[in-house]
Amino acid sequence: MDEYEKKKSKRGRGEERTTFNDEKEREMEDMRDRERRKRGDFDEVMRRMTSDKKEEMRHQDKLRVELQIAYKRGDMSKVRKLESRLAPDLENEEG
Repeated sequence: MDEYEKKKSKRGRGEERTTFNDEKEREMEDMRDRERRKRGDFDEVMRRMTSDKKEEMRHQDKLRVELQIAYKRGDMSKVRKLESRLAPDLENEEG
C-alpha cells in the first residue's frame, strides 16, 4: 500500500489545469525560446572574441563616458580630443 501512495503522490504534484489556453501557452513558449536563443547567441559571440577585442571594447566604453563628462563640464578641448579618438567608431555607428 505504501508504494501505491508514493506513486499517487508523485503523479499529483503537478498543478491541475482547469482552463486551456493553448494560444497563450504557445506564445509564452515561443518567448522563452527566443530569449534562450538570444542568450545563446550572445554567449557564442563572447566566446569567440579574443581578450584583446574585449579589452578594446572596454576602453572605447571608458572613452565614451569621458566624452559625456567632458560635454557636461563644457571642456570643449577635451571633447574634440576624445571625438577625434572615437571618430572611426562614431562613423560606423551612424551608418
